[in-house]
Amino acid sequence: MFLSLSIWLNELSGYILKYYTLSATIPTPYFLLPTPYPLFPIPYSLFPKIHN
Repeated sequence: MFLSLSIWLNELSGYILKYYTLSATIPTPYFLLPTPYPLFPIPYSLFPKIHN
């Protein structure tokens, strides 16, 4: 059970990184982009290093 949870979290974090990288590349507010994870609103300030 814990293994599947860690795999799910790994997939989710990978998607989030791709999602915020895409929103940082395209000049569009990230909250306007469609997301399949509406239950996981993550502040954009948690990913400040992507812009650098």
